[in-house]
Amino acid sequence: MRSRERFSDTEQYEADQNFLPPVTYKSRVDLWIVLLLVLIYAGILYEGIVQENELAWVFGIFLTLVLRLTALPCRYTLMPDHVLVRCGVQRWEIPYKEIKSMRSSYNPATAPALSLRRLEIRHGPQLTLISPPSPSEFAIEVRARMRRQRH
Repeated sequence: MRSRERFSDTEQYEADQNFLPPVTYKSRVDLWIVLLLVLIYAGILYEGIVQENELAWVFGIFLTLVLRLTALPCRYTLMPDHVLVRCGVQRWEIPYKEIKSMRSSYNPATAPALSLRRLEIRHGPQLTLISPPSPSEFAIEVRARMRRQRH
């Protein structure tokens, strides 16, 4: 009997909150970033194999760890009440109620984004730059969730 009540409570909560399931978007990745990484790793392989430079292997391992900790994976999840931004081990939450504006941007500032085609989100006193595959479609979905949260 108890589990049935919980299920009913969950259904009621979802109906009251206009519940939308989380949706995750991977970051758009610019071709030039991929080519740059391929060139860097090709140089490391050349130095490590052809030149027999052991330091190249150390640098390659270090670069892989840095990329893994700071940039990969890079994704954005639309939660019921906030946008969850994840880039490497870093995470940010942007509550829908704090979003003041969103617009397209090519700002090259350091950001949880793997593309220069970005979406600028102003929230509270902060600015966050992200690069979903389609910034305009992402912004439309965020606005829809913002409207649902207000009602």
